[in-house]
Amino acid sequence: MKKQVLYLTVSRYWFDLIAQGIKKSDFRDMSVYWYRKLWNDIGDPRHYDEVVIRNGYSAISPTIRLEYEGVKLTHAQTMVNYPDGTILIPGSSYRIGLGNILEIKNWHGPLIHPKKKRPVFLKDIVRK
Repeated sequence: MKKQVLYLTVSRYWFDLIAQGIKKSDFRDMSVYWYRKLWNDIGDPRHYDEVVIRNGYSAISPTIRLEYEGVKLTHAQTMVNYPDGTILIPGSSYRIGLGNILEIKNWHGPLIHPKKKRPVFLKDIVRK
């Protein structure tokens, strides 16, 4: 039987964190597109064997193949800590669990991220 694979595309910052084993879940906005991709017609989560995450659309883009650990609905705002700071995930989103890394292709280590290229962290917007 053919493996069921969930394909996701992320920016380089998030790709590096996933490849380093720091980021163990991916959040997606609650939308019709993601509902149809993650849930079946009767409202049960779809079965996937693996998640393939790419940074870009080129044939040579960095790619990670991981175990799929399911999807959950998050209704409340969630704060997630990363090495560069804390991200506030808005309420009503889908949390995709990322398991063990099975394979990494075309990745040569993390880039040094200039401040303007990284996400906005709470420490960047909270004034002291």
